[in-house]
Amino acid sequence: MRNRRAVKVADRVEITDRESAAAWLQTQDHQTQVWFASRCTLRALPALGHYKDATKSGLAFATLRATIISAGAGTMPPAEMKGLASAAHSAAARSAAFSAADSAASLDAQYPLDWSPLWHAQDMPRRLQQGWRALKKQWDEDEADWSFWVEWYDAILIGTPLPWELTHCIALEVTDEEWDAGPATVAQKIAAIRLNWRTEITSRLQFDKADGVFKPEPSETIPPDIESFVVARVRNALSSALKDGGANGFTEESFEAVHLERVLSDEHPDASLFATTCWDACMSLNRSIGDLYPEDASLIVLKNTLYTGIGEICENNDVIRTRIANLAALETRAYPTDAEKTELEKLPDVLEAELNDEARETYASDVEIILSNPKPPRAVRARVTNWTTTILSWMDKTRTGDKRLAWLTGVANRISNWWQD
Repeated sequence: MRNRRAVKVADRVEITDRESAAAWLQTQDHQTQVWFASRCTLRALPALGHYKDATKSGLAFATLRATIISAGAGTMPPAEMKGLASAAHSAAARSAAFSAADSAASLDAQYPLDWSPLWHAQDMPRRLQQGWRALKKQWDEDEADWSFWVEWYDAILIGTPLPWELTHCIALEVTDEEWDAGPATVAQKIAAIRLNWRTEITSRLQFDKADGVFKPEPSETIPPDIESFVVARVRNALSSALKDGGANGFTEESFEAVHLERVLSDEHPDASLFATTCWDACMSLNRSIGDLYPEDASLIVLKNTLYTGIGEICENNDVIRTRIANLAALETRAYPTDAEKTELEKLPDVLEAELNDEARETYASDVEIILSNPKPPRAVRARVTNWTTTILSWMDKTRTGDKRLAWLTGVANRISNWWQD
């Protein structure tokens, strides 16, 4: 799929050497210049494998740092590039030293800002293939975990990059101090960023400096007519499923009913929270109808209403669509153990001072749902994971002497094991 901002140029551009590349780049905006330099560097990167000390010397790591920052800047909306501007500029300058003139560069110039396979329809040159194998062998023999970089590069190589939002998070959130600490430290930070990104399925926590507490970010919105239509349909379908007084096995104490009533108690529920709650309830009904519940018409209607309602919401909000996709992709490795639940029960009280009233109520409610269910809903577990790791990251940077830090780190590590990598 071509980048939505990619626009084919009217006349074919021929790039045959450094001078022709520079002449074309002078006609392009800054983001296109960074994008072009990034792709040139990415094509040249496997050549590092022919230098036997590329990993031990730090050259490979420094190149990856420059490349992920420039790739992030080359895909980020210009209004959001501020945090990467200077880093991307220096990365682009270094990139030019690697490779500007090759046949793939001319093809790049036909579709600015596009992320087709690095070599388009061509095969990667054999020497670079050999270099890439050699570089990966160096990483396999190194003590640090380089698996993310292999996955990240291979995905770009074939034209199916990992979600750019994740690349942006890594480029923006890994600090200079962490980069300077080396690949092992950065690997740990990337794992934490990736978990936080994957579990971001409802409003994130934001730190309010004025009040000194975390609060949920402003709710995502959908058109009022869509909201009222979808919410009314779900309410009606739920009411119909409950009308039999439990004859169909479905009661007000059923997991799906409790979960839905919680979000429907608000006349205008948070759109992300509503969508993810509907998803959890829909998936649960899909598993339970014909097993825990009979194949009852009203339950099938409820399940289908939830599914179509999610679709309506996702069609009207890109952020919520991404969050539902993240939720659908999350795979459970393990459910909370009794020992973990004992620790989780303490979380709302331990972190009470860090949360505003709204966040505290949501967090405590989520923890209670986890404690009271042998298989708690995925969306609830994801939000508790996301909010806990968000607070931990903040405390790690600002409260290094806090006695809670070691305990919270242990809790966060254990709940991260709920999810498949």
